[in-house]
Amino acid sequence: MKNSIKTRSEIRAQYLEQAGKAKAVGAPVDAYEAAAWLHKTPRSIRRMIDDGRLIASKATGRWTIAWSELNRLTGGDQ
Repeated sequence: MKNSIKTRSEIRAQYLEQAGKAKAVGAPVDAYEAAAWLHKTPRSIRRMIDDGRLIASKATGRWTIAWSELNRLTGGDQ
């Protein structure tokens, strides 16, 4: 029986992969995917939203962030 518990790095890699797929089709990302893309924690992303440094919308209880916002933070396409 293989251990099914994922490490933090495996979870981060999964969110990073999901973010890459979303970017390919221009879909917005959630706070976890944005955190993986920006090399931050989801808590840091939510703090940036609360402080007004990151524009996001909340739908069905989840924050969604447009790629234009992520590009604005990184200074261009990443």
